[in-house]
This record gives sequence, structure tokens and C-alpha cells, in this order.
Amino acid sequence: MFETFDLFIDQMRKEVRAIGAEELRTPEEVDHAIETKGTTLVFVNSTCVCADERREIGQDDSSQ
Repeated sequence: MFETFDLFIDQMRKEVRAIGAEELRTPEEVDHAIETKGTTLVFVNSTCVCADERREIGQDDSSQ
């Protein structure tokens, strides 16, 4: 089961990186990115339903 989950996570990481996103995996990396001058968009990619049980994976409502 965890092998399938790891493959799923790896694929999502590849897709997000392919559009130019920088992966931040530690609190220090997040702090540094937010302190950088300019505009920062933080995208939280969660595969856990507990993050927001109303969401479907890949749902985009950014224009709402």
C-alpha cells in the first residue's frame, strides 16, 4: 500500500515542479521563501482528506 502512495506523491511532486514551483519541505525553507522580497504564492499540496474534507485532489477554485 505504501509503495502506491509513494508513487502517487512522487508523481504529484514532478507535476508541480514541472510548472516551476519550488518545493519547500522544512520550516526554515518556508521562512526563507516568505522573507524573500516580492510576491510569494504558497501552494499546500495535501493527499490527506483531513486537510480539507471538501476538496477533491486537483480541484481548482482559485478564481472564486
